[in-house]
Amino acid sequence: MIGAVEGPRGLWVTVSDGERLGGVTALALRDGRYEIGLHLVGRLLVPLHPLAARIRSRIERAAAEAGLAHVLGPIEIAFEDAGESGDV
Repeated sequence: MIGAVEGPRGLWVTVSDGERLGGVTALALRDGRYEIGLHLVGRLLVPLHPLAARIRSRIERAAAEAGLAHVLGPIEIAFEDAGESGDV
């Protein structure tokens, strides 16, 4: 099971269409693209680097399908806590 975490004092949050997206950051870059950051937690019993690659791939595919590939910049994925226990 995997989820997102807002971090200390709710710093890792983006608001989109009035909806609060915890664990997601979006940074406007000078070249017109956006850097996306995901801050994840969960009970993970898999290698994290391949999991991050799969998540990036899904984001890239969704951006392309939405016609937004040209504005998608780097995708940073941080696993803030991973283990066999914990609330997600």
